[in-house]
Amino acid sequence: MYAGMQTKMSLNSKITSIKFSTVERSLNVFLLFFLALLLTEITLSTVLSLFLGIEYKYEEEMNPEVRN
Repeated sequence: MYAGMQTKMSLNSKITSIKFSTVERSLNVFLLFFLALLLTEITLSTVLSLFLGIEYKYEEEMNPEVRN
C-alpha cells in the first residue's frame, strides 16, 4: 500500500523513457527510408558520373557567353 507524499514523489521522480505516438514512429520510419534513398541516389550518381567521365559544367549553363 502506497501512502504519503514521500512515496508519491519517489514514484514520480523516476526517469521514464521518451514516449512517441504511433504517427511519430511511422514518420520516423518514413524519414529514415527517404534519407537512405537519397544517400543511395547520391552515391549512385557520383559513381556513375566518375565511371562514365561526365562532368557538370555549371558556368556554361549559367553564362551562355562563356561557350566556345
